[in-house]
Amino acid sequence: MTHDQRIDVAVTSDDIGVGLADELLKVQAFHDEFDIPVTHFIVPFSLETDLGITTDPKLIDAMKLVEDRGSENQLHAYRHNLFEWGYPEIVSAMDLDEKVCEQFADSRFAIEAYHQKDAMRERLLLAMDEWERATGRRPTGFRSGWGSFSGTLYELLNEQGFRWSSVRFASRTGWKWSKEECESADSYPETINDAVGLAPFRQGDLVEFPILGDFGFHAQRSQANRLIGLFKRQFAICQERNAPCVMVHHFHGLAAGGDNADSGYDIYREIFTWLKETQNVRFVTMDALCDAWKDRAITKPPQRMPQMG
Repeated sequence: MTHDQRIDVAVTSDDIGVGLADELLKVQAFHDEFDIPVTHFIVPFSLETDLGITTDPKLIDAMKLVEDRGSENQLHAYRHNLFEWGYPEIVSAMDLDEKVCEQFADSRFAIEAYHQKDAMRERLLLAMDEWERATGRRPTGFRSGWGSFSGTLYELLNEQGFRWSSVRFASRTGWKWSKEECESADSYPETINDAVGLAPFRQGDLVEFPILGDFGFHAQRSQANRLIGLFKRQFAICQERNAPCVMVHHFHGLAAGGDNADSGYDIYREIFTWLKETQNVRFVTMDALCDAWKDRAITKPPQRMPQMG
């Protein structure tokens, strides 16, 4: 393809839930400045309190408002537990939180019970029920927390009629370089994980849309130019491969505190300006992206067990 051809860009935002209506509206207002629709992934139950979004009328009103502005809301996990839908994107998760290794080793049997199909189905149905009672409709798309996934998750999403998911990481580099606590950030290579790739792919009747990355995840201001440059180079790979660009950010990452307050917003402001002023792109919601790509999604060959000694 030539770079004159238009690239679909879906901007997604994660982790809004109970008690976070103001944060949702702040994220939406930022994108309204650029006339960019957002897919907001909303957590249906609070990890801290177990309260559901139906108990938060202010949040429900905010969710309606963002849809009136051309954005959409979709289902984000159940309670955003680390091991909720399978093992997390373990390479990134272990760097983002060192406790992951300890939890995985110390609670292995409990985690395995948590991953039984009936247990996972119960969580998904509870999440969907809370979502439908809050919004009046069934969710069409799904994203887990921490990138946790499994074959069982995809089976259940197909069973419940989801059209698409966006769970897998096409690249870990943005996450690694952004998170200031990540000691390996400076040495982590700039790569696309070809085991996942950038192209949408089928999991049964469902289409999985890989996430390119988060380029402002609690980032320091001193990292801004490096992260913006990384995005531009990885966007060029989307162009070369004729693949959509699925971006993600997190309300808490955008508004990192202290001396770095709102540094994530500043990074994405530069990225959005560059995309709108210099690139041939179409900004779409994830549901619209699925409409455009569902017939073009590829089928990946079965995976082989790695030989590790």
